Amino acid sequence: MKILNVSPLKAFSYDIQKNLELPLNGIALHLHLVGETPVNIQTAVDSGDTPAGERQKKIEKTSPYFGHDTRVTLSALNRRQRRAMLASVTTIIVNEIHALLGDK
Repeated sequence: MKILNVSPLKAFSYDIQKNLELPLNGIALHLHLVGETPVNIQTAVDSGDTPAGERQKKIEKTSPYFGHDTRVTLSALNRRQRRAMLASVTTIIVNEIHALLGDK
């Protein structure tokens, strides 16, 4: 995973993932039309409802380019899981950062 998007709400993470589908499909179509090699850019949402086996498959094995998570789910992972998940992250986006802070 290269980009991790941290949102305060699970629904917000799913909205962002859904809103990425159209531009990613557009990029794939453009590459196809100009004869370039397709790029497989995947996204994955991880929430407190995600079973551990599915989380491992999504995050560790398929290694999506964009990962979407809530701060609660991220903090609930043990240290080893967090290290493994964050090892390849180059960018972290924190949506609604004021929700994470104690004071506005």
